[in-house]
Amino acid sequence: MRAVVMGALMAIGTLGCEPGPRADLREGRTQGDGVAAEGLPLVCKVRTVVDGDTLALVCNHRQVRVRLHCIDAPEADQGSWGRASRDHLADITPRTVVVIPQETERGHRDRFGRIVAEVVTPDAERRNLGMAQVTAGQAAVYPRYCNDERYFWVEAVARRAHAGIWRSPGLQQTPWIWRHRG
Repeated sequence: MRAVVMGALMAIGTLGCEPGPRADLREGRTQGDGVAAEGLPLVCKVRTVVDGDTLALVCNHRQVRVRLHCIDAPEADQGSWGRASRDHLADITPRTVVVIPQETERGHRDRFGRIVAEVVTPDAERRNLGMAQVTAGQAAVYPRYCNDERYFWVEAVARRAHAGIWRSPGLQQTPWIWRHRG
């Protein structure tokens, strides 16, 4: 895996991703922009951390939103849980990241048009930001969209350690249920 990522980084390192002209960031508008069309890794600049599982990036001179694969973080409306999750992701996210699009039922997109991807740091550590959110207890594994056992194992460790959202029971542990509450 490490050799594959290194090869991909070297192959795409020359693409560059400097901010281009202002693009429409409304999530539905990124469909068909070609950024993730091939599912190839991209080197992108971070514009902002939107929340604990979404980043606004500039990739190939286009502004896009990326949803971190396999995870679901507390929503901003969930008060301190949402803020803590967003702030933790902001703290661990470098200015440049590598985006590895993941296959979904909509190509490489979610139902809102965001690219679904594993996002890793471009340094020698190649830290997976979604996995780091789960490890720190700042996000839960979203079982509906994840079949990667590594995420479930890391979440079990975070639960046992009572890290982040696992400190006390509540809907912060299941943001997908919180969003659909009656």
